[in-house]
Amino acid sequence: MAVILGCRAVVSVNMSARAWPEERPERRSVEIETAIELLADEYVRMVLRCLADKPRSAPEITDRCAASRVTVYRRLNRLEEAGLVSVETAIDPTGNHHNIYRSLVDELTVKLHSDGLVGSVTYTEE
Repeated sequence: MAVILGCRAVVSVNMSARAWPEERPERRSVEIETAIELLADEYVRMVLRCLADKPRSAPEITDRCAASRVTVYRRLNRLEEAGLVSVETAIDPTGNHHNIYRSLVDELTVKLHSDGLVGSVTYTEE
């Protein structure tokens, strides 16, 4: 469902189809303008490409992208705040913990109408 608010569009999608371990389904909102601004950043696009095939830790993303660790963490934080990426804490066999990042969005579509932008989001299936 898309809601047009002047020049701003907010897309809300019920996440009930996504099966997260130990989490209840939640309602997510993605502001289209925020998503567009994020996607204009080449580092954001690199991070999302790294997450397209499977969830990864920040060091794994850093190894695969031509970006510094700080740059990758900043982009991951922005993507998480925007509702495009989720983070889960994982414990490795040695007992240390680290965050695993997962892309939540499979497709983002934006259409321009006289009333403003209308967007839709298709979330990834688990």
